Amino acid sequence: MRNQRRHRLFSPITYRFSAQSSTNRASILSLQEKYIDKEPSVLLTSYDYTSAVLAEAAGVDGILVGDSLGMVMNGKDDTTAVTVDEIIYHSKSVRKGAPQTLVIGDMPFGSYEFKEEAVKNAIRMIKESGVNAVKLEGGQRVADTVKGIVESGIPVMGHIGLTPQSINALGGFKTQGRTLDDASKLVDDAIALQEAGCFSIVIESVPQKIAEYITEILNIPTIGIGAGPKTDGQILVWHDMLGLFSDFSPKFTKRYANLRNDIVSALNVYKKEVGERSFPGKEHIYKMKQVEWDKFREKYNIPKLPSQQKTEKPRKKVVIIGAGSMGCLMASQIVGKHYPESKYDFDLHVLSSWEEHVNRINNEGLKVVMLDGSTKNYKVKASTSPEEIIKDGPADIVFIMVKSPQTKVASEKARILLGDHPFRNNEQVVVTMQNGLGNFEILHQCLSSNVVNGYEPRILQGVTNHGGAIVDAGKVRHTGLGKSIIHGNTGHAHVELIQNLFRNSNFPIEISQDLDEVIWNKLVVNAAINPLTALMQVTNGELAMSTEGQLMIERIVEETVSVAKARGININYNDSLKNTKEVLQKTSQNRSSMLQDLQRGVRTEIDAINGSIVEWGEKLGIDVTWNKRLVDLLKEPSSRAKSMFRITPKEFFPN
Repeated sequence: MRNQRRHRLFSPITYRFSAQSSTNRASILSLQEKYIDKEPSVLLTSYDYTSAVLAEAAGVDGILVGDSLGMVMNGKDDTTAVTVDEIIYHSKSVRKGAPQTLVIGDMPFGSYEFKEEAVKNAIRMIKESGVNAVKLEGGQRVADTVKGIVESGIPVMGHIGLTPQSINALGGFKTQGRTLDDASKLVDDAIALQEAGCFSIVIESVPQKIAEYITEILNIPTIGIGAGPKTDGQILVWHDMLGLFSDFSPKFTKRYANLRNDIVSALNVYKKEVGERSFPGKEHIYKMKQVEWDKFREKYNIPKLPSQQKTEKPRKKVVIIGAGSMGCLMASQIVGKHYPESKYDFDLHVLSSWEEHVNRINNEGLKVVMLDGSTKNYKVKASTSPEEIIKDGPADIVFIMVKSPQTKVASEKARILLGDHPFRNNEQVVVTMQNGLGNFEILHQCLSSNVVNGYEPRILQGVTNHGGAIVDAGKVRHTGLGKSIIHGNTGHAHVELIQNLFRNSNFPIEISQDLDEVIWNKLVVNAAINPLTALMQVTNGELAMSTEGQLMIERIVEETVSVAKARGININYNDSLKNTKEVLQKTSQNRSSMLQDLQRGVRTEIDAINGSIVEWGEKLGIDVTWNKRLVDLLKEPSSRAKSMFRITPKEFFPN
């Protein structure tokens, strides 16, 4: 039946205007062509210029300017208060933003109760807003009205099932067609709309089998919303699918993003920066020539301020060992922000063995591609030699930002940077922000041998969930915001020094006194995300969209939390899984460090991350099958070859 009905797409009434210019994509032909080719059509609601621009950029087949704007844009309880003027206003903006896309305007409640009035309103919507077609709700009741609009030369999309304009008659937002009588009425409504001349019908909140049957018997495309996957296309509300509207979320809505949280987070940062007067910064203000300012001051008798003698602050030398993506992002935040109230100035250096990277940073500056796509340039001092950095004195703060396989080498460089009498100054400190377990122990063992006069190595552990990637020598990309936490006691001089270092930056440091919980919370995230993205060759966001990948994440988180609990560490499965998924969303564009290492054919951090979990699990008698399999796959000699192609999750555990 389905193949037969393709030969007669539209009823004779609608066929005469279905042949709109085929050179203009903005017509009902866009749905017709998909229907002929048996390809599902993709439609979205949109109410403004910006969202329409993005929808057209994504290549959607059609945009509905729905009366749902009353709820999601205007905060109404339902759609019945929306007017024709409001639909026209929003449709104009959408048409401007998506000139090459089919745009359909919703006829609001009360605008088509009488046939003559309906035709008049439909004509007005086409003429004033530039939409290609109109949509109205109802079945047999509005069939004659549909016919009148169609005969006036205007394409009409029908809408059956849950019709929000009839919410009062339906008794609320309830699924329709669940009984024989109700389902039969839906079939009759659909046939009546087709015979009246509709070019397509929206089926909303209807059992899948009923929607599938209606789709089979009609000769026009059906567009489902809460009607199952067998309709000829799908439509979702923009604000629902992007996680912008939190008042109400229908069961049939899938959230493909959670922009509400991202927006609130960004606004909080904005509020914080304004309150601290760190925004606008120097890069955001306009200047005038000094000679013009002098003229202005003279005209308005503005007295010349007495020259202020700058008090020279003591300088603290900060060295970041490891100029990978995270080390460079940290460096950009230190040099890019200033905390005037700090009693110190900071002299920053990055230490790296990548000579080309170091030369590019010194000669051209450190380039950072920001989250909004802009590129900023930071003046950072880089070196390949720790001896060169300490010519004018030892380092006060040393950050270890290398991969775990390089921790031993980094600890030797830290010994040199700290000078002949390390940790005698109570503000001298080493901070490791590395992934996995065991790094602290390596650093402590190495640095203890360099301590004299009874001074203990002052080493702090921390974690960061920011995302970053190397773009090229001298250039990195910030791919996602996250928390940075360091274990320590507030009030200690070296802890306050580190907090001041990052104050007013996008890299604020939180202080926690529960070290094990901090480390293991990050370990769960790394263990679940890094090896899977590496083996599947996907970004964090692509892993988040993989059903099989999500199942594997759940297994890995479950094993890791079980090991942590057996060690007496207070973390739980639900919070850990939620945190892992939030990191995936916030760093959706990120390519994990393990993926980057695998693609470069270098040793990964699998031993320090999943390998540590396996080691502890086997000691404590905990089943760590999934973690062990990931370790085995990434330690096989053929791992480098695997960087050339993707492995599906089924290949991890074929049985």
